[in-house]
Amino acid sequence: MMARRWAITEMGLRQLLRGKLFKVLLGLGVGAGLVVAVAGFVFSQTLAEDGWLAGLAAKGGPRAEAVMQAVSALLLLYPDLLVTGAYKVVFWAQAQLGLLLSLIHI
Repeated sequence: MMARRWAITEMGLRQLLRGKLFKVLLGLGVGAGLVVAVAGFVFSQTLAEDGWLAGLAAKGGPRAEAVMQAVSALLLLYPDLLVTGAYKVVFWAQAQLGLLLSLIHI
């Protein structure tokens, strides 16, 4: 029973991977997932005082360092609001992209 299901699934995936449109849609989906991962990493680095964003801001001069400190202070004042807001925006954007891609007809 399991081998039959696997054979049907494998044949369907082979046929899908032959099409250029499916490869493009798959690439867009993977790209959206990577954007979400990178956005989460960058946002978490904003919270760290010794993160790579703080080091980059220190190299940018006193103005960039002051902006980074202001963003960090804002995050420390309102962590629940800003963290949930940032993640809601990121996942909303990914859901909208998924909705757009699901409306494409082959």
